[in-house]
Amino acid sequence: MNYFFKFAAPQLLLLSAIVLLVAICSWFYARKIKYKYPLTNLISNYLVQNKVGIRNYARPILFILRLITCLLLVFLLARPQLIDYYSKIKVDGIDIILALDVSGSMQLYDSEHEKRSRFEIAKAEALKFIDQRENDAMGLVVFGKYAVSRCPLTLDKKILEKIIAELQLGFINPNGTVLAQALVTAANRLQHSKAKSKVIILLTDGKPTPEDIQPGLALKLLQELKIKVYTIAIGDLRGAYIDTFFGRQAVPVELDLDLLERIARETGGQSFLAKNTRELKQIYQKIDQLEKVEHNSDVFTNSYELAWVFLLIIISLILLELGLRNFIWRSIN
Repeated sequence: MNYFFKFAAPQLLLLSAIVLLVAICSWFYARKIKYKYPLTNLISNYLVQNKVGIRNYARPILFILRLITCLLLVFLLARPQLIDYYSKIKVDGIDIILALDVSGSMQLYDSEHEKRSRFEIAKAEALKFIDQRENDAMGLVVFGKYAVSRCPLTLDKKILEKIIAELQLGFINPNGTVLAQALVTAANRLQHSKAKSKVIILLTDGKPTPEDIQPGLALKLLQELKIKVYTIAIGDLRGAYIDTFFGRQAVPVELDLDLLERIARETGGQSFLAKNTRELKQIYQKIDQLEKVEHNSDVFTNSYELAWVFLLIIISLILLELGLRNFIWRSIN
């Protein structure tokens, strides 16, 4: 196990630190009201002189205790966490790898009036799907001319969402569509999964290019590992559009629906065709109805809240300060 410390809400550190600094400055510069009583002052001075310079160390100790308590309160607001970078935990879900096409054709538009490209729509709907699968370990594979594992199985959805949100066309060579290689890469990420249900969601808008491996080899591996594949073909068979210097121009669409249907059928999944944003959203909603099972899953980043530890320390420091101030150094104001 590889642990590291982090704050879940680091933005609160700066705000809390500013408030704390203002409070400390106010405490130092505030003018305190003092009442002078000659007799009590005489007695107090006599007692202090016979306590071997108690004021020389009592006040700093009490101040340091109060300061540490305030600093820990600041840390507490920022939600301190201990992160186990790699661990096994029990989750109620399935293991899912998203295989996303990032080839050049994903920059096309399926409507003359569409403001977002296929790639932008695919990213947006994938992010919504991730939010719905709170208890599922998920990962990401992207493919163009090559297939790359971009994120391993993880329950840290913020990391996965950040990777997808920052993903851009051109991250890998877009001149190709190695569909079968993408399935093999995704299968490698799932081969050690102990989940009873392992799923790949493959989204593409093209057909395999010559540099791709034979689909039969990928299918054999998927069947051996008992991985279910849901294929999504994105694009309107009537044609698509691309932005050029002369405006938006029509281009033909190439989709191998027969191959995608075969992959889904032989692995126990389903095949879908999304012509627009609404249909893609409906497809993800249908896939979201997958049966959930309980299993132990290898996941990256498991967080443990440390708020209770900080709270116990804060309470102990407050009790210590009160004890010192009221029972040992009662003469210190």
